[in-house]
Amino acid sequence: MALTINENVLRRMLKSYRCKDLTVQEIINVIILYNSLKPVMELYVFNDGSSRELMSLTGTVPISYRGNTYNIPICVWLLDTYPYNPPICYVRPTSTMMIKTGKHVDANGKVYLPYLHEWKHPQSDLFSLIQVMILLFGEEPPVFSQPTTQTLYQAFQTAGPTADPSSTSSGDLRQRAARGSLAGSLPTISSEETDKAQSLEYIRLQEELSLCEILETFSIKNKEDGSTPVVVRRKSVLKDALTLCKKSYFSWKRTPHVEFIGEEAADFGGPMKEFFRLLMMDVASTYGVFEGPQDKLLFTYDLSALEDGKYRTAGMLIAWSVLHNGPGIRALHPALFQIMCTQKADLQHFDFHDIPNEKVQSNLQKIQQCVTEEQFMSLCSELGDWISDCGVPRIFTAKIKDIPRIFEQVVKYYIYFRTASVIHQFIEGMNICGNLWSQVERNWVAFLPIFTNTSGEMSLSSFKGLYKMSWSPQGSNQRRREEETMFGWEMFLIAIQEKATDVTFKDLLVFWTGMDSVPSLGFSRQPVIEFYEREGSSRIPYASTCSLTLFLPRGVEEEMDALLTIAIKESFDFENVKGTIHC
Repeated sequence: MALTINENVLRRMLKSYRCKDLTVQEIINVIILYNSLKPVMELYVFNDGSSRELMSLTGTVPISYRGNTYNIPICVWLLDTYPYNPPICYVRPTSTMMIKTGKHVDANGKVYLPYLHEWKHPQSDLFSLIQVMILLFGEEPPVFSQPTTQTLYQAFQTAGPTADPSSTSSGDLRQRAARGSLAGSLPTISSEETDKAQSLEYIRLQEELSLCEILETFSIKNKEDGSTPVVVRRKSVLKDALTLCKKSYFSWKRTPHVEFIGEEAADFGGPMKEFFRLLMMDVASTYGVFEGPQDKLLFTYDLSALEDGKYRTAGMLIAWSVLHNGPGIRALHPALFQIMCTQKADLQHFDFHDIPNEKVQSNLQKIQQCVTEEQFMSLCSELGDWISDCGVPRIFTAKIKDIPRIFEQVVKYYIYFRTASVIHQFIEGMNICGNLWSQVERNWVAFLPIFTNTSGEMSLSSFKGLYKMSWSPQGSNQRRREEETMFGWEMFLIAIQEKATDVTFKDLLVFWTGMDSVPSLGFSRQPVIEFYEREGSSRIPYASTCSLTLFLPRGVEEEMDALLTIAIKESFDFENVKGTIHC
């Protein structure tokens, strides 16, 4: 590719540089080989708030990773004292990419290399720096593709119900990941991003997605033989669980053997699933350690709760559930979860309505809507002290252009730094259970479905992919009547999808399995539909949560919608559990 810029143009751009000729020559040496890097004069803002127009090389460099070539977007800034001071290097992810922090790249994308640290002219030069970056990024790629809700959900679904973990080895899981059942295919860049990343195939690191394998390993390392008796009342699951945790015989490592008082059921798995589902709901909503919208929870700041260790206990309860293939909290604010995992969250677009404090909402709105110098002066006068107390003392010397950054810093203070002590205690609680949070932080993308609401609404096709049928022989009278039943069943599922009934796929899954989503390690066996002959006219459909079996009456077509609705509604009337057998 021919150069689109000549030496004279570069010299004019670098008129303020001390070693103009040498800098020009080194830039040309680089872009001759790496022609996707473009020399651009841009404003660079230093940590002290000062700014200067500097030369940058912006574009992509090719790396080789696992036998494939990928283009990594970077920006290399040259100080006007170059080459006596080293360049400042950043990875610049596109909108559909995320930074993979490591020993060479921090959460902001800044690059740290021994070559930069030991920079010395004339032994060090720009061309060698680029080659060192390419070599090290090939060993540890600094970016991976941004996971979409649908991608994560599909990966989570695929890893779950299609296999029995008891018969699936780690090798099988790795093979499934390699085939794409866990990781999926590597997406290519969208056309509008071409100028920035030039047909980049993003890297989704396999270890970031192998949730099933991570939890299987965690379970093997931390579970002990035997069981722990868990006796609870359905209406006070959290209270009874907290009482249990104080008992000398309690062990979070042994499998809970759950008994709901007043319900005749032997625990072969069903009651335990139901117990952890209800426990996580209570921890999220009634324990007093979280606040905010239902699926965007933030931590409360309660000194009494902190002194009583409630945040630590919440962390332990969540880790206990995850260890035994129960659900996680699935309700943390995604931005908070990323920050807790030492990742950079997009806070400039944070919805201030997610803050459960009207005064703070109002203040953030005023900051966000500040666009003129007059509004900025008014903001400093009205909210300057408050913003300063939020850890932004430079508000009084800031400029209108700093508003997005100020908004971001105030949000981060409120959702994270303000509650840092309680978050630390929560993490401490999770790490009591086999250092689970260390696994979460290391594989945070994989754990998104455990801690945040990534699932959305279950679709008809995804729900039908969960189960199998137990048919009678083809051509038999029983088979004919079973097909009549399945016609009614299919009509019921379509009614759910079209919202023509109050029942949801989540309701149906709870009725059938005792879980409101696919467990992290998948179901113990694939859910199945079996059939029975109605005796009389009153027997409604029922389910066994331990065998994951839904029983439907043969020969029922038009009544199926009404019968299933009654069964599901009655199963949720916990004073009168009829339709679900928690065996």
